[in-house]
Amino acid sequence: MLIKALNEYYDILARNDKVCKDGFSRQDITHMVMLRKDGTISDIINVEQESEPDSKGKTKLQPISVVLPERTQKPGIDGNIVEHRPLYIFGLNYDNKSGTYSTEDSTDKAKKSHKAFVDKNLEFTEGMTSDIVTAYRNFLQKWNPQDETENELLVNLGKAYSTANFVFGLDGHPEIKLHDTDGEIAQKITELKKAVGPVQGNDICAVTGEKGEISVTHDKIKGVRNANATGALMVCVNNTAECSYGKEQAYNSSITQTTMKHYTEALNTLIADKNHRIYLDDMTVVFWAMSDDDSKETDLFASMLGFDDKIDADEMNGILLKSLNDVNQGKSPDLTELDIDKNVEFYIARICYRICHGI
Repeated sequence: MLIKALNEYYDILARNDKVCKDGFSRQDITHMVMLRKDGTISDIINVEQESEPDSKGKTKLQPISVVLPERTQKPGIDGNIVEHRPLYIFGLNYDNKSGTYSTEDSTDKAKKSHKAFVDKNLEFTEGMTSDIVTAYRNFLQKWNPQDETENELLVNLGKAYSTANFVFGLDGHPEIKLHDTDGEIAQKITELKKAVGPVQGNDICAVTGEKGEISVTHDKIKGVRNANATGALMVCVNNTAECSYGKEQAYNSSITQTTMKHYTEALNTLIADKNHRIYLDDMTVVFWAMSDDDSKETDLFASMLGFDDKIDADEMNGILLKSLNDVNQGKSPDLTELDIDKNVEFYIARICYRICHGI
């Protein structure tokens, strides 16, 4: 079972500090807002990176993956600590036809979203004194969306504004970011998580068999080719035909919140790592071995598909021919020369938009 394997791999990643700690999650980011200490914006920098060439050799700019305080999964208006969404941060709607910004919309969503963002973050950062948090708090208190409809930095973003995701940096010190893991905000979140009591709930997880609270919604998987920019769902129960025994939504999946966080974090970490992910046309393929260091196994697999040059073509042909000959003689392939443990479990999963298959 793919979710079970990902849940177990999470333990390996956590043991090696390769996944987000409790209270944090990954988010695709396109731009960094540079704040002066007085809270004014000095610049908005595009931080996207060039993608790997596709089958036609073409590349494009892609967001970077950043660890932020855990994102909200609630429907409706609900702000995040260290918000990334433009409507919340700036309180402005962008009209693609006219190319103009406005605070007005039929439901006052822009105004309500910005207020939720400001109130939540001012309350959370109360008493913090670092330069970057001071700049952030000043921004929260000074930014007035109605006065910024012609802000030059936002005007320059144009259509990119609506789909952009932002983080905050300190003007003159781009290495200092609001979401830094050793910063005041991250430290407070870690402390609050440590103070939380034992896992709540008395339901049985179908994956681990442990008791906990069933997760009604599941976090999105980022980086899946052809999926929405906001991510894709691996477990999604939205149709009435999928409901049974009076249970709706993901209550039918019987996956606890802990297991949900673990498998989604493990899969997002794999997809974000080029050493564990390749793209084949419209498919996203992830692969890993159940070991603390699976680099030799993943290098071998990627080289077999022609996506890695760590093993040259002649050596790879020799490995494949020898392995096939061993199999033909009813023997297990001998991979000792590559320092690979043949007893380690190796997983391959191909992911298509909205559908995930373990192979």
